[in-house]
Amino acid sequence: MLAKMLATAILAMMTWSPKVTHTSECKHARRARSVAPLVLRAVEVVREESRSEVDPIVLSAVIVNESGARPGVMGQDEEVGLAQIHPKGMATIHCTDLDWRRSPQANVICGARLLAVAEKRCGGEPGRWLGSYNGRDCGASEYGDRILKLIERGRPAFLASQP
Repeated sequence: MLAKMLATAILAMMTWSPKVTHTSECKHARRARSVAPLVLRAVEVVREESRSEVDPIVLSAVIVNESGARPGVMGQDEEVGLAQIHPKGMATIHCTDLDWRRSPQANVICGARLLAVAEKRCGGEPGRWLGSYNGRDCGASEYGDRILKLIERGRPAFLASQP
């Protein structure tokens, strides 16, 4: 049930639609349905490992922004996968135990860890720490603003899809 609700939110983010779109009505639905369980598992893993809470809507927004929810995407600066993990970035410290270059699940777990680290390091509202996911310092940024807009689109769809 939770995975289906999250898939609805991801789909709303992917289609930039202000209305709730049912996951069976769109070409992006398959990607949204495949990413949702990966996000939920990553949130669970990070909670168990570090007792950090990563909001699945925030993690989903980062994934939609970074890769369009496409696991095989390579970034222009060598970023890899759904969460677009940079091989020379914070993953070298926080994700050494994960095969995030090959495994979509490990890539999303690494992304969740990096979000948890950013939140702990910068604190405060998401707009203050989201930019540091993309290699910037703490504080407001264009990147953080883009993620917040995706969250604004996804959260209502998530809530509206509750039974």
